[in-house]
Amino acid sequence: MTALLYIVLGIIVAYYLVPIITRFLLIYFFKRWSDKMKKNFFKDNGQNKYQEHKDGDTVIQYKREKTTNSDPGGEYVDFEDLNDNT
Repeated sequence: MTALLYIVLGIIVAYYLVPIITRFLLIYFFKRWSDKMKKNFFKDNGQNKYQEHKDGDTVIQYKREKTTNSDPGGEYVDFEDLNDNT
């Protein structure tokens, strides 16, 4: 009889503790994930992309070429109606 009481008590405690623990774990993992994404964004976004130059230095900037290898959709085919009245 006491084993059944312990099982019921354990289920009740788990019913109330699991959502609380899950909430804290989700907040922790979401904050960790957002900090990592923020760090990667600033790292890959090129904060230090340009260097400071002194007056009189010649600076050459190149434009990037657009490399799109997408298919424009093929060529247009004009279909003609055929009369079946022969």
